[in-house]
Amino acid sequence: MRDHRGMGKHNWIAGVTALLLVGGLGACSRVSPQDLEAARQAGAAEASRSTAEEKAKADKARLEKDVEALKKQAAAAAAKPAQSSPSGGGTSRTSGSSGSNSGTVGSRNCGGTVTANSATSCSFALTVASDWQANGGGNAAFWSYSTVTNKPYWMRCSAGVVTVCRGGNGAAVYIR
Repeated sequence: MRDHRGMGKHNWIAGVTALLLVGGLGACSRVSPQDLEAARQAGAAEASRSTAEEKAKADKARLEKDVEALKKQAAAAAAKPAQSSPSGGGTSRTSGSSGSNSGTVGSRNCGGTVTANSATSCSFALTVASDWQANGGGNAAFWSYSTVTNKPYWMRCSAGVVTVCRGGNGAAVYIR
């Protein structure tokens, strides 16, 4: 709930509490300057916590939106008929490069900074890239789930200018 000045509910409560402590108790000669300072610091700490909570909520909403976008990309890539075969998260074989900058023969760009070899579907490659990021990036090992085969695959990633993740049934994912 917001009041007419735009202060959050918690900020408003902290402000009223500090005002009561300063105004109400300040009239009494028994309130020490240390007590007043402690009340000011408590109000400031509450305001800071409220701001941190609002930032965390905004970050969470942004991340949820990013995850939904990745899911849509993966679903769209999986829906392409030429990219669905039963091998390891795989796709149909291609020859040559598909315009990716990874320098790998038989690979194709799956969108953004993700490229996959010919044995890997773009939906699985995007899932691996997302899982790699969720595991902190860098050198990592983790399970990634393929919606093409409905199986999890153990993937190992080696970080570099191009991070290379390998596993599954010959799957290779390149993340720039």
